[in-house]
Amino acid sequence: MDFQPMSAPSNNVVASLLVYSQAKEALAQVKADPHVLNFFCLGKHTVWRYKTIYDKEPDTIAWLSRIPEGEVLWDIGANVGLYTIYAGVTRKARVLAFEPLASNYYVLNMNIELNKLGDRVHAFCLAFSDETACGVLNASSSAPGAAGCSFNEAIDDHGKTFVPSFTQGMMGFTMDEFIKKYKPDFPNHLKIDVDGLESRIVNGASKTLRDPRLKTISIELDANRPDYVEDVLAKIQAAGFTFTGKNRSKVIAPNSSINNYQFVRAEASAEAAE
Repeated sequence: MDFQPMSAPSNNVVASLLVYSQAKEALAQVKADPHVLNFFCLGKHTVWRYKTIYDKEPDTIAWLSRIPEGEVLWDIGANVGLYTIYAGVTRKARVLAFEPLASNYYVLNMNIELNKLGDRVHAFCLAFSDETACGVLNASSSAPGAAGCSFNEAIDDHGKTFVPSFTQGMMGFTMDEFIKKYKPDFPNHLKIDVDGLESRIVNGASKTLRDPRLKTISIELDANRPDYVEDVLAKIQAAGFTFTGKNRSKVIAPNSSINNYQFVRAEASAEAAE
C-alpha cells in the first residue's frame, strides 16, 4: 500500500505528514472455500504473508483445519493474524491471539474487524515466558508483519543473540499465572510461534499443559538445536502428549531447519487408534 504525502498546513511545519487510505487498495482477500478471508495491507511484509498463507506452513493450515468447530485456540505469536483469522472464519473457533509487537498488534486487530470476528476472536498485546514481569520486547524489526521478537532477552529462533533495532515496553506472564489471575477461555488447541523462547513458555505452562482440556499443540522449533528441541519435546510429552510429527514448507523455505512440531493428548490419540 502506498503512502501519500500531505502538504504542510503552515510554514511552521517542517516535515510532510504521511497518511494511508483504508480503501480497496488496502484490502487483500484470500479464498478459503467456501469462505473469503479479508486482510489489511500495511507494508510489504503483510502482503507477502497473505500471499503465502497456504504455502509457508501447510502443516499449520492442515492442523487448524482439524479443529472441531467452536473450540478454543490460543495463537501465541500471532503476528498479523493469518492463522487466527483462518481458524476464526473456517472453523468458527474462539481465538485468543497474543502478539506483543505494537505494529503487528494493530494490523491483527484490523484483520479481526475486517472479518467481523469481534464476538469470538480477541487479541492481547502481551508476551508469555517463564516469569510474570514488566520488561521489554526486543524487536529485530518494527515493520508490520515482521518477526524475530524476544521478551527480555534478545535471542532469535536459532538461539543466537541479536542486536534489536527497536526495544518496546512489554508485560510478560507465565501461561499458568495468566490463566489463574484472569480466567480467560481455556485453550483446547495451542499454537506457539515465538522465535527462540519456546522453552521458557513451556516452563511457565506446566499446569496448563497437564490440563485435559488442552487437546493438541503445534510449536515451532529449530531442528538444528537437538538438545533444546529434545528438552522441549520431553516436557510436553511428560504432560501427557504424543508427538505426531514435524514439517516445514518445501516451497517457501526448503532448506530451513525451522519446523512445526505437533502433538495430540495421549488419551485422544489412543481413542483415535481404536
